[in-house]
Amino acid sequence: MISTHVKGHILHLTLNHGLNKLSHQFSTALAKALEDGDTDPNIRVIIVSGGEKAFSVGAALDELIDLLPDEIDHWLAPWEVVATLSKPIIMALDGYVLGGGLEIALMGDILIGTDRTLLGQPEIKLALLPGCGGTLRLTQILGYHRTFELCVTGELITAAKACDYGLLNTVVRHEDLLKKAFEIGEHIEKLSMPAVKATKKLLKKHYDSSPEHDHYLRSERNTFKELLLLNDAHEGLRAFIEKRPPHFVHT
Repeated sequence: MISTHVKGHILHLTLNHGLNKLSHQFSTALAKALEDGDTDPNIRVIIVSGGEKAFSVGAALDELIDLLPDEIDHWLAPWEVVATLSKPIIMALDGYVLGGGLEIALMGDILIGTDRTLLGQPEIKLALLPGCGGTLRLTQILGYHRTFELCVTGELITAAKACDYGLLNTVVRHEDLLKKAFEIGEHIEKLSMPAVKATKKLLKKHYDSSPEHDHYLRSERNTFKELLLLNDAHEGLRAFIEKRPPHFVHT
């Protein structure tokens, strides 16, 4: 499900569970691997990558459709671990980076894409919206208008466009993805870790650690829960699972 490899002071986590759908079991395993790396004194940088087809296509919809409102926070909690880590996280993104997969990637510190990376928040097609910080972080990075387009059309963008938007740090050929990730990681691991961690903490405090940030995340999550209870969300999720067009009734 998740393989680990240590090179020097770099921990490389590879998500290798097909399209890496974020089931609760899978996201819990990812959270534990990340937390273990963050507390390991030998590790200074963490790289997270997926497979050739996908970094992650997002939530496991067959689990999501059965969640009760009071179960959603617990189910999503492992995703949020990425945002709490003190060490640099390099996201090596190949293939599809969709929905919750993109939300998790956005919690990293350096994002690298490839010539075959496609990114998007297609939740609107299920009558939902991003539920784990996607609307907030995308607005911070892209501004209102581009975020609106991305979230309301649900269309995917290439890594080249994402890089132009400032969503990715750089784009490389897919065969060079890990080489580039380790090149950056090896540069960082030679630096003073107290200084690196202090820099990350300070930047994160501005980026996503304010009372306004927490208030917005709660508002986003509450809106996600409200939508999940509507008929349209249930229809959207069932239609996707059953591979048919949805028939929304707008309630």
